[in-house]
Amino acid sequence: MPQLQGYGLRASEGQHEEPLSLDPGPLVPVGFALRATAQLLDLLVGFVVAFVGGVIGAVVLAVLARAGLVADGWIERMQRVSALSLLAGTLSGIAYHTVAEGVSGVTIGKAICGMRVLAADQRPCTIAKAFGRALAFYIDSFFFGLVAYGAMNQSTMKQRLGDRWASTIVVTKSSASAIPLRNFALGTVLSIAISGLIQMVSIIASGR
Repeated sequence: MPQLQGYGLRASEGQHEEPLSLDPGPLVPVGFALRATAQLLDLLVGFVVAFVGGVIGAVVLAVLARAGLVADGWIERMQRVSALSLLAGTLSGIAYHTVAEGVSGVTIGKAICGMRVLAADQRPCTIAKAFGRALAFYIDSFFFGLVAYGAMNQSTMKQRLGDRWASTIVVTKSSASAIPLRNFALGTVLSIAISGLIQMVSIIASGR
């Protein structure tokens, strides 16, 4: 039975083509170092998004204060580190990765580093799978990523725990070139907008 290059599929006469789960085929998994680099780039993106969202939130608070809808001292309240601000930061990061990877299969950091996120059956990553791996990142990142490093060293496809639980793989863009790339611009705009909105709402809520 011939193998269809680029998809890791096997076809036979009179049968539907079915993806082979975790069959590397021509796909090349991405190792820990490059994925850590992509994560750092996405962290930088997150800082920029948080800053912009915070500025917009502060402007909204200033307008509300002028209208007498916010009590004095809103600047001090806005600047405090609180459970709300920490929660907002976490939710913002999860939303960024979930939307970007679920819509387009890549974040900005992954795109720069030349990689793509796919389902383990080599189909496009879904929102649900992207959400699962984004949540699990906070476990994988324990001890400066040693948890993820250990899991990836034991996996042929270099899957961290989040990849295993969500059934996803991260491969090089060049090895997955035969698999159609989804709308990167849409995924980027939506992920940044939603992430920034969470930060903005958090700032406004803190100030009030």
